Amino acid sequence: VGASASVGMGLAATFANGRPWLSPRVEGRLALGGRMDLTGSVSRRHQFVQSMRNAESVVGFVFPADLALGPVPGIIPVAHADEVSLAAELRVAPGVRARASTYAREMRGVVLVAASESAPFAREVPASGSASAMGLSLEGEVSAARYLAMVRYGLQHVRYHHALGSYVPGWGQRSQLEGGITTFPTPTTVVRLGFHALFGRRVTPATGAIEWESCNLKDRGCEFAGTPRTDPALVGTTRAPAYVRIDLSVRKHAHLRLGSREAEVAFFGTYSNLFQRFNVLTYGGRDGLRAPLEMRPPSPLVIGLDWRF
Repeated sequence: VGASASVGMGLAATFANGRPWLSPRVEGRLALGGRMDLTGSVSRRHQFVQSMRNAESVVGFVFPADLALGPVPGIIPVAHADEVSLAAELRVAPGVRARASTYAREMRGVVLVAASESAPFAREVPASGSASAMGLSLEGEVSAARYLAMVRYGLQHVRYHHALGSYVPGWGQRSQLEGGITTFPTPTTVVRLGFHALFGRRVTPATGAIEWESCNLKDRGCEFAGTPRTDPALVGTTRAPAYVRIDLSVRKHAHLRLGSREAEVAFFGTYSNLFQRFNVLTYGGRDGLRAPLEMRPPSPLVIGLDWRF
């Protein structure tokens, strides 16, 4: 549409449960002065496979298995989401970029196992309902020949609704801050330092006896004991402290020639949770007691050798 604007339209059609489901999408883009781009989109999407796992159960952190089912009339609905999004990207100078985006999403027919189930998986017909989500993100990036630095801040509001009430899911933290820097001290060396922080977290406490210790180097393994369950009345009701982690990784590679082929050999190492912060996974206990279940440092240290040809 002229030299600086464009419009794209698409349509996906899926045949399921004896009928077609249409997922349309419209997107527009506008370039302003060569330095700023504006984009916007409106879409409807469908989800034909849904999980029967209780996403609020602490067991999922230890045994991350899933149970996916397709649509079953009267039992497992076909979920759909309507979304509107807007974004603006500004190129301040060569190597300096800023971006802002926002979205709003409404969902229907979402299976909500945690709303009616205390076990790690659904044992009866699960509850279903709706969900709403909206948020924004701000991002900045600076790059040059020897480094790349970026920072991103996100703010969101997510809530699930069902017949008996509503709740904030465990993954729906209020805000998120992440960023880092990647440097190239030499042409064959890469050093990365990154941070990740989550604020405004809500968790579902575990009821019943539970003993938990995450995988760590000191004990050479993991520990999990007990039969923890979730109380549907307590889903998303407990506030958890901020989750903060800083990671460091180094990679050094060299080029070798083997006959007519060139190979790359690299040594690499990554250390997660550099300052060994005790982050809280959730809370658990019995007889009314709620003790924090912590993610125990030091977190995984990975050292390896990489060979590519």
